Amino acid sequence: MCKSKSSFKINQKKLEEICLMAYNGFLHSPMGKGIRQFLPEFNLPPELENDPWTEEPQDSLKTARFLFLMASMERRSQSNQNIKNALKTWENPRLRWIFDQGEVARREPDEVFEVCKNSLKYTLSKFPLNYHFNSKVISSAYGNDPRKLIEGKTVSKAKSEIESFKGIGTGISNLFIHYYLNRRIAFPSDPENALLKVDIHKTRIPLNTDCVYIDQVSIRRDSLVQDLEIAYLDICLGTGINASLLDSILWVIGSEGCSRKDYRHCNAHCPLVEKCESYVPEDRETGEMLVYTEIDGRKVRSDLRKNRGQESFLKVILPDQFSR
Repeated sequence: MCKSKSSFKINQKKLEEICLMAYNGFLHSPMGKGIRQFLPEFNLPPELENDPWTEEPQDSLKTARFLFLMASMERRSQSNQNIKNALKTWENPRLRWIFDQGEVARREPDEVFEVCKNSLKYTLSKFPLNYHFNSKVISSAYGNDPRKLIEGKTVSKAKSEIESFKGIGTGISNLFIHYYLNRRIAFPSDPENALLKVDIHKTRIPLNTDCVYIDQVSIRRDSLVQDLEIAYLDICLGTGINASLLDSILWVIGSEGCSRKDYRHCNAHCPLVEKCESYVPEDRETGEMLVYTEIDGRKVRSDLRKNRGQESFLKVILPDQFSR
């Protein structure tokens, strides 16, 4: 079991069991067969793809630029809407420059903001200003070729360079590497060390399935990220699971399953349903994962799912739970 300086523990053996169950079960499910429809790196404009389709796109450089923008926008579980908005924006020849960092660098900040707001519909966390600044760096320091951030470098070095950009942290840098690996457009020297993007879903699933023990009723999500990154990496290295595919599988299970808060959907599609203890909500304002709640002086699992047949999910936690 991994120990952390924070008030939680990760049951590594149980997390490995959950990852293997998700990996093997999902791939044989109806959702698994159509997994690419949910992933930004597999929803490119037709002009970038080969016909017939191949894993490596027709235009590697333009795809790299397109995915640099898409990865930069991956916050707040808006992937599906981001894909729709990006593809619609691409269809307009007058706006296509937004996907080319060299062109963005030559534009005024107001022009970038207008496209981000009205076409991409994405302005979270000063994104337009950050993207304009980052595009200047890509253009000047990397020859307008984002592949150079990754190609031939160690994962650690690539992450360090990517995270030096404004508004990009460990999660986006991990995702950026997976996008390029999945489409075979850039490769680090040690791809086996690629880390999962520990987002809300890859934090919630270990909490839902009782792989993380906490000694209070809630815990900040960001305090779990680093430990879970390492835990997932150890599982991938130890089992041979493809980290990029596991990242995608857990994300789809979370975004298309857990987020519905619909137990009927869980029963029909989720390979983890038998191991799931509850749906752990997040307080968007504080970043707290509300694992337990107090009812009549007892600590019980939080659960927001409302459908019939879920009464058994209200699990009383015994006082010695954290000590095991």
